[in-house]
Amino acid sequence: IFCIHGGIPRPLSEDYNAINDILTLPNLLGVNPSYEHETSEMIQIVSDCLWSDPANEEQEECLNHYGFGPSLRGQDCICFGMKAIDNFLKNNELSFIIRAHEAHAHGVSLSKAAKVFTVFSTSKDHGQGTRAIAGCILVDADKIQVINRSPAYKNKYIHHRTSIGVELTDDQLLELSRLGLLRMDSIDGKRGK
Repeated sequence: IFCIHGGIPRPLSEDYNAINDILTLPNLLGVNPSYEHETSEMIQIVSDCLWSDPANEEQEECLNHYGFGPSLRGQDCICFGMKAIDNFLKNNELSFIIRAHEAHAHGVSLSKAAKVFTVFSTSKDHGQGTRAIAGCILVDADKIQVINRSPAYKNKYIHHRTSIGVELTDDQLLELSRLGLLRMDSIDGKRGK
Protein backbone atom coordinates (compact mmCIF):
# COMPACT_ATOMS: atom_id res chain seq x y z
CA ILE A 1 0.00 0.00 0.00
CA PHE A 2 1.30 3.43 -0.99
CA CYS A 3 0.09 6.25 1.30
CA ILE A 4 0.38 9.82 0.06
CA HIS A 5 -1.32 13.18 0.49
CA GLY A 6 -2.17 13.81 -3.18
CA GLY A 7 -1.13 11.22 -5.70
CA ILE A 8 1.56 9.58 -7.73
CA PRO A 9 4.28 11.58 -9.50
CA ARG A 10 4.77 11.77 -13.24
CA PRO A 11 7.73 9.79 -14.61
CA LEU A 12 10.89 11.79 -15.24
CA SER A 13 12.26 9.25 -17.75
CA GLU A 14 11.50 5.90 -19.38
CA ASP A 15 13.32 3.94 -16.61
CA TYR A 16 11.75 6.03 -13.86
CA ASN A 17 11.33 4.63 -10.33
CA ALA A 18 8.97 6.93 -8.42
CA ILE A 19 9.52 5.41 -4.98
CA ASN A 20 13.31 5.80 -5.22
CA ASP A 21 12.97 9.40 -6.37
CA ILE A 22 10.54 10.20 -3.55
CA LEU A 23 12.88 8.65 -0.97
CA THR A 24 15.87 10.66 -2.22
CA LEU A 25 14.13 14.03 -1.80
CA PRO A 26 15.50 16.28 0.94
CA ASN A 27 13.43 16.41 4.13
CA LEU A 28 12.85 20.14 3.82
CA LEU A 29 11.50 21.59 0.58
CA GLY A 30 9.83 24.91 -0.11
CA VAL A 31 8.07 23.89 -3.36
CA ASN A 32 6.14 27.14 -3.84
CA PRO A 33 8.14 29.26 -3.50
CA SER A 34 11.07 26.92 -3.86
CA TYR A 35 14.48 27.13 -2.24
CA GLU A 36 17.65 27.66 -4.31
CA HIS A 37 18.77 24.02 -3.93
CA GLU A 38 15.53 22.61 -5.39
CA THR A 39 15.66 21.38 -8.96
CA SER A 40 12.69 21.44 -11.32
CA GLU A 41 12.55 17.64 -11.03
CA MET A 42 12.31 17.82 -7.22
CA ILE A 43 9.55 20.41 -7.43
CA GLN A 44 7.62 18.31 -9.96
CA ILE A 45 7.80 15.15 -7.82
CA VAL A 46 6.77 16.94 -4.63
CA SER A 47 3.99 18.93 -6.30
CA ASP A 48 2.57 15.77 -7.89
CA CYS A 49 2.71 13.93 -4.55
CA LEU A 50 0.99 16.81 -2.76
CA TRP A 51 -1.59 18.12 -5.22
CA SER A 52 -2.51 15.53 -7.87
CA ASP A 53 -5.90 13.79 -8.06
CA PRO A 54 -7.30 10.71 -9.79
CA ALA A 55 -8.67 11.58 -13.24
CA ASN A 56 -12.43 11.59 -13.67
CA GLU A 57 -14.04 9.76 -16.61
CA GLU A 58 -13.84 12.78 -18.93
CA GLN A 59 -10.20 13.48 -18.06
CA GLU A 60 -9.29 9.82 -18.56
CA GLU A 61 -9.83 10.29 -22.31
CA CYS A 62 -7.32 13.18 -22.52
CA LEU A 63 -4.31 11.75 -20.67
CA ASN A 64 -0.82 11.38 -22.14
CA HIS A 65 0.80 8.03 -22.93
CA TYR A 66 1.95 7.70 -19.29
CA GLY A 67 -1.61 8.21 -18.00
CA PHE A 68 -1.25 11.78 -16.69
CA GLY A 69 -2.92 15.03 -17.69
CA PRO A 70 -3.90 18.51 -16.52
CA SER A 71 -6.01 18.74 -13.37
CA LEU A 72 -9.27 20.61 -12.97
CA ARG A 73 -7.48 22.45 -10.13
CA GLY A 74 -5.50 24.36 -12.77
CA GLN A 75 -2.01 25.85 -12.53
CA ASP A 76 0.62 23.11 -12.54
CA CYS A 77 -1.58 20.45 -10.92
CA ILE A 78 -2.02 17.12 -12.67
CA CYS A 79 -4.37 14.17 -12.58
CA PHE A 80 -3.49 10.50 -12.96
CA GLY A 81 -5.51 7.81 -14.69
CA MET A 82 -5.75 4.02 -14.77
CA LYS A 83 -2.64 3.58 -16.93
CA ALA A 84 -0.52 5.62 -14.50
CA ILE A 85 -2.00 3.78 -11.52
CA ASP A 86 -1.52 0.32 -13.02
CA ASN A 87 2.08 1.09 -14.02
CA PHE A 88 2.93 2.61 -10.63
CA LEU A 89 1.45 -0.28 -8.65
CA LYS A 90 3.01 -2.94 -10.91
CA ASN A 91 6.48 -1.32 -10.99
CA ASN A 92 6.53 -0.96 -7.21
CA GLU A 93 4.88 -4.31 -6.40
CA LEU A 94 1.98 -2.59 -4.62
CA SER A 95 -1.77 -3.20 -4.61
CA PHE A 96 -3.40 0.05 -3.50
CA ILE A 97 -2.94 3.80 -3.17
CA ILE A 98 -4.36 5.50 -0.08
CA ARG A 99 -4.52 9.28 -0.38
CA ALA A 100 -6.21 12.35 1.07
CA HIS A 101 -6.45 15.82 -0.49
CA GLU A 102 -10.12 15.66 -1.53
CA ALA A 103 -13.23 16.09 0.60
CA HIS A 104 -15.79 13.30 0.38
CA ALA A 105 -19.14 13.43 2.18
CA HIS A 106 -18.95 9.75 3.14
CA GLY A 107 -15.42 9.90 4.58
CA VAL A 108 -13.80 7.42 2.19
CA SER A 109 -14.15 7.16 -1.57
CA LEU A 110 -13.00 4.30 -3.79
CA SER A 111 -12.02 4.97 -7.38
CA LYS A 112 -10.02 3.58 -10.26
CA ALA A 113 -11.21 -0.03 -10.09
CA ALA A 114 -11.01 0.12 -6.27
CA LYS A 115 -7.24 0.62 -6.40
CA VAL A 116 -7.36 4.19 -5.02
CA PHE A 117 -8.84 5.04 -1.61
CA THR A 118 -9.37 8.73 -0.86
CA VAL A 119 -9.73 9.34 2.88
CA PHE A 120 -11.41 12.49 4.20
CA SER A 121 -10.45 12.43 7.86
CA THR A 122 -12.57 15.27 9.24
CA SER A 123 -16.31 15.65 9.50
CA LYS A 124 -16.04 19.42 9.27
CA ASP A 125 -18.00 20.84 6.33
CA HIS A 126 -15.39 21.57 3.58
CA GLY A 127 -18.24 22.02 1.13
CA GLN A 128 -19.67 18.57 1.87
CA GLY A 129 -22.61 19.72 3.98
CA THR A 130 -23.34 19.46 7.66
CA ARG A 131 -23.85 15.69 7.43
CA ALA A 132 -20.31 15.01 6.19
CA ILE A 133 -18.66 11.94 7.68
CA ALA A 134 -15.05 11.49 8.76
CA GLY A 135 -13.31 8.38 7.49
CA CYS A 136 -10.26 6.31 8.23
CA ILE A 137 -8.85 3.02 7.03
CA LEU A 138 -7.61 0.17 9.16
CA VAL A 139 -5.13 -2.14 7.44
CA ASP A 140 -4.65 -5.41 9.28
CA ALA A 141 -2.64 -8.16 7.58
CA ASP A 142 -4.58 -8.92 4.39
CA LYS A 143 -7.73 -6.95 5.27
CA ILE A 144 -8.62 -3.32 4.66
CA GLN A 145 -11.48 -1.96 6.76
CA VAL A 146 -13.13 1.40 6.10
CA ILE A 147 -14.36 3.16 9.24
CA ASN A 148 -16.71 6.16 9.00
CA ARG A 149 -17.92 8.46 11.77
CA SER A 150 -20.60 11.14 11.56
CA PRO A 151 -20.07 14.61 13.10
CA ALA A 152 -22.43 13.56 15.90
CA TYR A 153 -20.16 10.66 16.97
CA LYS A 154 -18.78 11.17 20.46
CA ASN A 155 -15.96 8.86 21.50
CA LYS A 156 -15.93 8.63 25.28
CA TYR A 157 -12.71 6.62 25.13
CA ILE A 158 -10.38 9.27 23.69
CA HIS A 159 -7.20 9.51 25.71
CA HIS A 160 -4.78 12.29 24.87
CA ARG A 161 -1.16 11.26 25.04
CA THR A 162 0.97 13.66 27.03
CA SER A 163 4.18 11.71 27.40
CA ILE A 164 6.66 9.75 25.35
CA GLY A 165 5.79 6.04 25.45
CA VAL A 166 9.33 4.74 24.94
CA GLU A 167 12.58 5.65 26.57
CA LEU A 168 14.95 7.12 23.98
CA THR A 169 18.47 8.39 24.51
CA ASP A 170 19.24 12.05 23.94
CA ASP A 171 21.11 11.10 20.75
CA GLN A 172 18.07 9.19 19.45
CA LEU A 173 15.80 12.14 20.24
CA LEU A 174 18.15 14.54 18.46
CA GLU A 175 18.22 12.27 15.39
CA LEU A 176 14.40 12.10 15.31
CA SER A 177 14.31 15.89 15.61
CA ARG A 178 16.87 16.28 12.81
CA LEU A 179 14.70 14.11 10.55
CA GLY A 180 11.66 16.27 11.34
CA LEU A 181 9.85 13.45 13.16
CA LEU A 182 9.91 15.07 16.60
CA ARG A 183 9.77 18.61 17.95
CA MET A 184 12.31 18.92 20.74
CA ASP A 185 10.43 21.83 22.32
CA SER A 186 7.50 19.47 22.96
CA ILE A 187 9.58 17.26 25.25
CA ASP A 188 12.19 19.61 26.78
CA GLY A 189 9.93 20.56 29.68
CA LYS A 190 9.06 16.94 30.41
CA ARG A 191 12.72 15.88 30.58
CA GLY A 192 13.84 18.80 32.75
CA LYS A 193 15.97 20.50 30.08
